[in-house]
Amino acid sequence: SINQYHTHLRINEAARLLRETSLNISEVSYAVGYRDPLYFSGVFKRIMGEPPSEYLRQTFQGAD
Repeated sequence: SINQYHTHLRINEAARLLRETSLNISEVSYAVGYRDPLYFSGVFKRIMGEPPSEYLRQTFQGAD
């Protein structure tokens, strides 16, 4: 549906922001339009398969 597509776009943008900026998870949440960082984390986990904190850890662990 269009809502699912829009959610995927937002989460993909959030993943990019987590990888490419120094914004924290709450800031990324707000930047992609989620007012509640806990809700954002749940949506992120559902789509990406891991919470944003783990995604960040994996991203920067792989950069070492």
